[in-house]
Amino acid sequence: MYTLTALFFLIFGGALALLIRFQLWEPGAQVLSGSAYNEAVTAHGLVMVFWFLSPFAFGFANYFIPLQIGADDLAFPRLNALSYWLYVLSGAMLALSFFQGGTMNAGWTLYAPLNVPAYTPTIGATGAVLGLSMFTIGVTASTVNFLVTIHHSRAEGMGLMDMPMFTWSILLTTWMMLFAFASLLATTLILASDRIFGSVFLSATEGGSLLWGHLFWFFGHPEVYIVFFPALGVMLELFQTFAGKRLVGRKWVIIAMCLISIQSFLVWMHHMFLTTINLEIKTLMMATTIGISLPFDLLVFALIYTLIKGRIQLTTPFLFAFGALLLFILGGITGVFLGAIVLDYEFRGTYWVVAHFHYVMFGGATALFGGLYYWFPKMTGKMYDEFLGKVHFVAFFIGFNAVYFSMFTAWETPRRVFEYDPAFTGLHQIGTIGAMVLGLSFFIMFYNFAKSYVAGPDAPENPWDYSRTAEWTVPSPPPLENWPGRPSYASGKLEFVKGAIADGDGGSRNQPATDGGHAGHADGAAYPLDEDHPSHASIWPFAVSFSVLLLFIGLSGTQSFSVTHPAYGALIVIGLVSLVYSGLKFALEDFYAPPMKFAERWPFKGIEKTKLGMWFFIASDIMVFGAIISAGIFIRVNAGWMSWHPLPKASFGLLNTFVILTSSFAVILALEMARQQNREGLLASLGATLLLGTTFLGIKGYEWYEKVVHEGITLGYVPEELPYTAVQATTYYVTTGLHAVHVIIGLIAGAFLFVRAYQGKFLDDDRPVEYFGLYWHFVDIVWVFLFPIFYLMWSGPVDRNSRSTLDNSRPATRDPGPGPGARVTQLGYRSYSERVSESDSKSRRCPVSHNHPTWPNTRSAAQLSIHPVADPLSLSVGDGENKTLALGGYHSFRLGSAEPMESCLAFAQENTCTESAYVASGSSPASSHYLSLAFTSSTPATVFPDSSSGLRSGSLATRGRYCLWPPDSWFCRASVSATSAYTARRSIWEESPFVSDFWADLPSGILC
Repeated sequence: MYTLTALFFLIFGGALALLIRFQLWEPGAQVLSGSAYNEAVTAHGLVMVFWFLSPFAFGFANYFIPLQIGADDLAFPRLNALSYWLYVLSGAMLALSFFQGGTMNAGWTLYAPLNVPAYTPTIGATGAVLGLSMFTIGVTASTVNFLVTIHHSRAEGMGLMDMPMFTWSILLTTWMMLFAFASLLATTLILASDRIFGSVFLSATEGGSLLWGHLFWFFGHPEVYIVFFPALGVMLELFQTFAGKRLVGRKWVIIAMCLISIQSFLVWMHHMFLTTINLEIKTLMMATTIGISLPFDLLVFALIYTLIKGRIQLTTPFLFAFGALLLFILGGITGVFLGAIVLDYEFRGTYWVVAHFHYVMFGGATALFGGLYYWFPKMTGKMYDEFLGKVHFVAFFIGFNAVYFSMFTAWETPRRVFEYDPAFTGLHQIGTIGAMVLGLSFFIMFYNFAKSYVAGPDAPENPWDYSRTAEWTVPSPPPLENWPGRPSYASGKLEFVKGAIADGDGGSRNQPATDGGHAGHADGAAYPLDEDHPSHASIWPFAVSFSVLLLFIGLSGTQSFSVTHPAYGALIVIGLVSLVYSGLKFALEDFYAPPMKFAERWPFKGIEKTKLGMWFFIASDIMVFGAIISAGIFIRVNAGWMSWHPLPKASFGLLNTFVILTSSFAVILALEMARQQNREGLLASLGATLLLGTTFLGIKGYEWYEKVVHEGITLGYVPEELPYTAVQATTYYVTTGLHAVHVIIGLIAGAFLFVRAYQGKFLDDDRPVEYFGLYWHFVDIVWVFLFPIFYLMWSGPVDRNSRSTLDNSRPATRDPGPGPGARVTQLGYRSYSERVSESDSKSRRCPVSHNHPTWPNTRSAAQLSIHPVADPLSLSVGDGENKTLALGGYHSFRLGSAEPMESCLAFAQENTCTESAYVASGSSPASSHYLSLAFTSSTPATVFPDSSSGLRSGSLATRGRYCLWPPDSWFCRASVSATSAYTARRSIWEESPFVSDFWADLPSGILC
């Protein structure tokens, strides 16, 4: 089901890709409007990265990991069903967002502040964010399931180093997913809070945009390896099978993969080289980025040497695996350019990045199509048509390289833009033709599989000569129970133990674990719901997932706690009620999922599988809270740590700390009472826990009531007379609110246990009480960190003059300008709208301070009219690649001539400018223009337009040069793709042409 669903999303994402390529046939709008183009680019990236690539690989993992390690099934079958339905319905929610006023159009990386309501105000944009959150929840469930399965259910005699390479790749992938997707979940929760409840995390001038970059790419770079590792595992298996040779250096390959998994979390900032992060940290990230290529070199050499030593069979699966290796090598080499700081300044924001990204992600994933051909006989019992398979590969490989290699040659095209230099038209047309060939190749694949499934020859148990893994020892397709007996590797090779007793640990304390509901029986055959094997069918995973879908659709129609239509409010109520009901039915369902009696479980030997799953879940939740707490600390550091006054009173926090810690002791007492089979003591202890938890919420509710009702402090607004900022209120409410949600979930679970204990449960099996205790202790420990952060760590009153947080509720306004002294109000920002008098403007002449031989001969100085801003603002500069600057001011300069010129400006600021981006807007006459320069620099920042910059009335500059230098060094960037990148974003608000006043058409808070 995973595989088939992922292939459907391949068609969905591929259709969007073809629309993008048709749009790029020539410069300008061809088949899509500007807004529709942005939506297609965004949805294509989201669908292919999240809904196709990873689920496609995990379709194989669901099917073959239990077979490869000797297990009957995944550890938690119903959890597997829950993750699948969350995956399917989250994709449906993304598709639905197109019909809710338009889906998200900020690019698949969803850069802030483009992702906040001020710039993407549609309901569909919120729906896309919630769809991604829903997908991430399902991924978390799947991650826990696979980790427990691989660590808990390996057949006896199969140690970790004995596992097949595909299983190793999935194990490392799920370990990365456990932490990376938790970071993504925290990131989407923050974004959802900004969009639904009106918080100002990502729109805060205290580093909100930069915060998004850190959070997203801490997930985003491990995601590259999360996508590639399963394909690498397939590649390793196929190279061994079709070279007839055991993998050369197998142990070192595993070590290299482990190193890559760890290093993947240490390189995220190389996606942020164009931000104001200091050069020392950027250099460190450049070193770690280059360092991660070393273990990859080992992997590549091991694969090549395996082929040299082997007897190669040119089957369709091998061709795709070998093609994937070639494509990934090219993608890796071109990625080195982006890992170097200086070269990244040149290539960032261009089609070089697009080509590199696809060669790594889609090129590496090419091996997955080889895996589909490889395992098709095992899954269906039919053989595919080898000739059609090879035709598919040839068409795929030619089409792929035509599309993406043409992007390398036309790399100066700014990404996410359909307005480009006409000189690149031919290259883009080659790419479009290649895209059509690439799409056609998949129809060949679908035809091949459909024809083979209906009328193909029967497949033997093992159609390959040198396959080495256990799935080829059973019939094709495998039986429901997977095995004819109990598989064992105790003798050093795979054997089947006939007549073995049913799996189960037996005993009063170690009876088979259940996947929810009642405890099972030691003997599977004696289980009343099924005579032959454990029951796997349940409607409740789908019911829970569908309830989440209804709830999230309802929330998508909510902005700043205001429901935009009564239907959305009804869906919220229906979704919540059905979620509670289906969740209770899910928990009460009698469902038997026994553990394996004979299994290798190092390094978790002696830990029951449900407890192990709970530990993995808590590890993931630690990352969620860690990301959100770190976000608050990041914002506070950028705001000035010593400037924040404590928002809540310490007395409330101290009292709640005492209450919540006392509740942990009550849970410990409840577990002890259950072990002593003391029903009254168990009920009293659970009741005390519920009472203390409710008291905690009551105190927290009163605290919030005081802040909201009496002081007027809400998620995104603080009255002017109070010594707080809106972002300070945001960090407090969002972080403590997420903790309160966890407390509520714990109280619901505790109430469920209380009712079950009243019915006499848990006296013979106290494990549910123990699992509840693990969760409750985790929630209490989180509060131990929140208490000092929000109640004790403070210094003094805030500086009111430093506050400039995005206010989504205020409409865009502007002065009548343009003209000298005109001050344009920034869209949605709390800033000043006064008209600066002519006397306040300052004119400065700046001498030429550097001569570079490749620049045009433009040595004349220019007059600049500077309109100072009393309230410094922090703006975002970006073209879809995170060019986010924490800036100290915003100034408009009027240039008196459209001729090429040099102009410079020196201002004393604390930070150093890393990039100066400019845009140009024409006004009549054509010789009058406005350039905007955003900077914080202690050294001169200089803008160099060249003769091809297109500085003319009603247009954006498409090329230019900008440079800045300290006294002893300099660096420059040519071909300012950032300037023309905004051409594609002209329709973020409406399809309106450029008029004489630039600020009437585009959000002035964003410069590209």
